[in-house]
Amino acid sequence: MPLIKLAQSDLLRLRVPVPEDAVRYVHVGDAMRIRVDALDLNFSGKVVRFTRNLDLSTRTMETEVDVPNPTLAITPGMYANAYLQLEHRENVLTIPIVAVQGANTTGVVLALNANNQVEQRSLHLGIRGSTLVEVTSGLQAGDRVVLGDASRFHDAEQVTPRLQQEPANDIMHEEGGVTDPQESNGGGK
Repeated sequence: MPLIKLAQSDLLRLRVPVPEDAVRYVHVGDAMRIRVDALDLNFSGKVVRFTRNLDLSTRTMETEVDVPNPTLAITPGMYANAYLQLEHRENVLTIPIVAVQGANTTGVVLALNANNQVEQRSLHLGIRGSTLVEVTSGLQAGDRVVLGDASRFHDAEQVTPRLQQEPANDIMHEEGGVTDPQESNGGGK
């Protein structure tokens, strides 16, 4: 007797490994953006289930996402990138993570005063994205911070800044130069 396989191609189930430290932010019903590079297309999906089994070798938990595929554009087995917003805050001050020395909820940054002299500032930090971190105290909108290798500078050193516009979201990433932090819409991923 021949082997028969049944498949439903208009609704696909994507299995996504979620790092254990992000599991607390993921809930059934959450929206997830799916990018299939081979098709140069984006799709929307919805978290439908957690396996509740932690893979001890990768420290991830498999999460299942339903992705509608009404035009059958996605072929089962294609590679996809999944984007899930774990936490979101609006109108917060963010700076590039590469500017901060330290981790968790505190850090140190090199900032420029009104005379373009380098000074060290202690910060309290909020949520972290992949490239940006929220600053809850220690800087104000308009303060300038040093990016890149902070070991090249010392306290009270006079510098000539090269201003660099940084993105207000956590999608793009560049290093080097000086940036003017501004209040942004976003600040986390």
